[in-house]
Amino acid sequence: MAETSGFWNFNQGNNLGHSRQNVNHPGGRKYQAFPEKRFIRESDSLDVIVAGLYKSNPGEAISKLTSFSVKTGDQLVADWKKFYQFLFMKFKDGNIMPSEGSRLLDNGNGKGIPKKPAQPGYGKDWERKMIEGTGDRYKVVH
Repeated sequence: MAETSGFWNFNQGNNLGHSRQNVNHPGGRKYQAFPEKRFIRESDSLDVIVAGLYKSNPGEAISKLTSFSVKTGDQLVADWKKFYQFLFMKFKDGNIMPSEGSRLLDNGNGKGIPKKPAQPGYGKDWERKMIEGTGDRYKVVH
């Protein structure tokens, strides 16, 4: 897997999000909205600048757009990778590690050991799907 590939970095986050959508999706959606709004704002500003520049120097306008696109894409991939790593640690083994923003909370000993996690379980819908999927294979007979 290429560490810098947007495809693999975005899919890691998506796969993790799909596995526990009820707890992962709200944070992921909120995180995704931030760069989207920033990109729209920056693109709108850049469009005005480049439109004027294109009339006098098309090559420089194209270079400016290309540079912005490459820089923005690289930053998005790097940011998403960090976000995936945070989600991976926060939603470890079906638990929800306490966090503040994008930082896991320490248990107070200063060694980076997280506070005790919440253990919400998987919910009745998940339990029903597991029972339906296994049939009588794990049925306990008294």
